[in-house]
Amino acid sequence: MIRNTCYDMQSEGGRGIFLYEAIGLFEDRDFFEQAIIQRFMRKNLDAGLFNQLCELLDSFSMDGSMKARDTLYEKYRILLGTLSQRTTRKQKNNLEWLCIWLTSIDEFSAFKSIVTQLGERILENSKSVQVDWFYANSKNKFGDKRVDKYLQKNAAKSEQINAFLMAVSPSETPNKEGIPAPTLENLIQTARENPIRSRMLSLRYAKVATDTDLVKLAKRAIEESDLATKLGLLWTFKKVRFPLG
Repeated sequence: MIRNTCYDMQSEGGRGIFLYEAIGLFEDRDFFEQAIIQRFMRKNLDAGLFNQLCELLDSFSMDGSMKARDTLYEKYRILLGTLSQRTTRKQKNNLEWLCIWLTSIDEFSAFKSIVTQLGERILENSKSVQVDWFYANSKNKFGDKRVDKYLQKNAAKSEQINAFLMAVSPSETPNKEGIPAPTLENLIQTARENPIRSRMLSLRYAKVATDTDLVKLAKRAIEESDLATKLGLLWTFKKVRFPLG
């Protein structure tokens, strides 16, 4: 469980819940928790393993472990503190994953704190921070109105919150005129760069795409040779009919 046991995370999802249930069969859960914490605190974990360990620590935390909760927050502070112009895409992705897990544990209070802290980093160096995926997940988790109302109400009072709001991808930012909807090329590029994050964009694209657009997307998805990118593109058809027979 301190190795990524998932063959294809894109299609299978994580194994954290399954592994946590297996841990529950043993009397000495502390042994496993400590091993997971030690592995989690290492540097340069790949995305699959990072998310698996996050899910395991989240499960421990939900069952009352302050040690697991504190570990997640400590890792968050470390990743947040090391953001810079040279931060890798993997590090940015892991930080966003962690933000999402923390809002599952401490809900909207965590969201408010994270928004302010990410906003501060955006003011320092906007290119070092990713927020779109975290923002979209928060809207799914807490509701569009609650999230946007909080951001809009407090943006005028906090430059950090305003910076976060301005950094949100244009297609997600509310009440802005003249902002284009997501395009097929946007979706293809995002799917190639980060297939998991592209899922949110693909669901938005499904809402605005014409029948012709969906046919083009379906053909591009079929032609795509990279399996992770292909899945990112095909995610659009989770909510709409696949147009090719």
